[in-house]
Amino acid sequence: MPPTVAIILVSWNTRELLRRALQSIRDHAALPVHVVVVDNASGDGSPKMVRDEFPEATLIVNPDNRGFGQANNQGFAASDEPLILLLNSDAELTPGALPALVDTLQRHPEAGAVGARLVFPDGRFQASYNRLPRLAHEALALAGLARLFLGPRYPSVSEQQSHSPRTVDWVGGACMLLRLQALAQLPGTPGFDPDYHMYSEEMDLCKRISDAGWTIRYAPEAVVIHHGGQSTRQRPLDQPRLLWESRLLYYRKHRAPAEVRLLAGMVRAAYRVRALVWGQRGRLAPSSERDSWLARAESARALVREL
Repeated sequence: MPPTVAIILVSWNTRELLRRALQSIRDHAALPVHVVVVDNASGDGSPKMVRDEFPEATLIVNPDNRGFGQANNQGFAASDEPLILLLNSDAELTPGALPALVDTLQRHPEAGAVGARLVFPDGRFQASYNRLPRLAHEALALAGLARLFLGPRYPSVSEQQSHSPRTVDWVGGACMLLRLQALAQLPGTPGFDPDYHMYSEEMDLCKRISDAGWTIRYAPEAVVIHHGGQSTRQRPLDQPRLLWESRLLYYRKHRAPAEVRLLAGMVRAAYRVRALVWGQRGRLAPSSERDSWLARAESARALVREL
């Protein structure tokens, strides 16, 4: 008999996309599954929708937004299946995707995790895996030169590479199948580091799995539709702060202190410049655009103060 797969979905105000994700599991899982939905205090009726339309799912409703990593850890605690699929609430399984991921782990007993090939709803290429970050790449990204020097697909690998199965550094958390045995061997929290609120948590998890002696696989035959950024679009001004706070946390955990100090200095310098530029644009912009630019400038100043 095929193994039962726990499928964990974390949602924050994405009711309609969550409905599509859950329906895709019903339609295309093709394996025994235990679905766990962790809701981060949504105000859009998501919990009621899950109760009414998908009663087979285990529903956990948080009184506040605990972030992606902590909410997934709650899902881990609510399941004991040998394989655990992380599926974003804005992602949808396609036919054969889950069996292909399971088959990859069965054929690669050394692998602790495997990621799917993510595509946009219209089928366009989407970054699905990547190398671990390098300080030089961070510098180019902060300077706005990454695409010029590293190619138009930065930070992803090329679309041509995305069609070949391989061992990789890390895979995206939008669809990641994990081996419970690998999670159980991690030092500290047997799952995501709860200090991450959003961004870099799947990079950190894959690094810790690799450090524990497992490999990370990429399975392009498992295709998953990923709308992308649906939760972060609800907090656009917070996105840079969340991104760089998480990236600095990753560097503190896995890199030398000198690299941490250098990256923090680069981020502060880049956002001081952004604050000046955006503030000036706000002062010169038409009244209809002024508040937007000034808000962006203030968010950049806040990021500098908090780092």
